[in-house]
Amino acid sequence: MTKHLLHLKLLIPAIVLILVTTGCKKETASNQNFIGSYSGTLYVIDYYAPGVAATNEVYDTSQVVAETLIITSGATSSKVNLQLVNGGLNGTGTVSGNSLTLDQTSSGGYTTSGSASINGKNITGYINNNLTGNSHPYESQYLFKGTKQ
Repeated sequence: MTKHLLHLKLLIPAIVLILVTTGCKKETASNQNFIGSYSGTLYVIDYYAPGVAATNEVYDTSQVVAETLIITSGATSSKVNLQLVNGGLNGTGTVSGNSLTLDQTSSGGYTTSGSASINGKNITGYINNNLTGNSHPYESQYLFKGTKQ
């Protein structure tokens, strides 16, 4: 009996050590870097009609507006919900490290996609609107630059 108790006394600390070192790590969700409210500027950086070459320049400075981007936690640790408060964009995205990919959506004949990256408190993101069936890579492109509040 004492032999079994000795083995048990040695086994319990070994099990505890294994559990502590392998199973008790606190996982942090990858979307945590992005979650928050960002105050910034939304730029129309390119807009053209079908058949007109893209210029990749600010199309109309009157369409540079103050904007707030709100990012909340999504269904999983790699998903987020996005809302451009003034721009009316509501969508979801997938986070990987410091990069975010806007989940592609289609509505009203347009396909919307985009991407963003974060560096500290600063976020830079592009939103592309492509007219369905258009041979150009996008019909309009917007740039958002903001700082986490």
